Amino acid sequence: MQQIATKTLKQAAYVLKGIAHPLRMQIIKLLEQTPGLSVTDIMAELQAEQSLVSHHLTGMRRRGIVVGNRDGKGVYYFLTDQRFVDIIDTVMGS
Repeated sequence: MQQIATKTLKQAAYVLKGIAHPLRMQIIKLLEQTPGLSVTDIMAELQAEQSLVSHHLTGMRRRGIVVGNRDGKGVYYFLTDQRFVDIIDTVMGS
């Protein structure tokens, strides 16, 4: 069996932790369907508090799961990779 570098495994675990929360999974699935949503849009769609959505988006941005593009006063969020959706779909058996 080929040995996988510890650094690679740690990076993968770091990213997976960034996905492993029901609200973060919902955000990922929502951004798959509708890229370029603001915090306000995500709050309204998921019936979640602004501070909670912002907190999770910050962590997801730090882990490279989403990017935020500023346009004037607003920030609009996009997934960085379709594979995050694929991971969720695989785990959910979709």
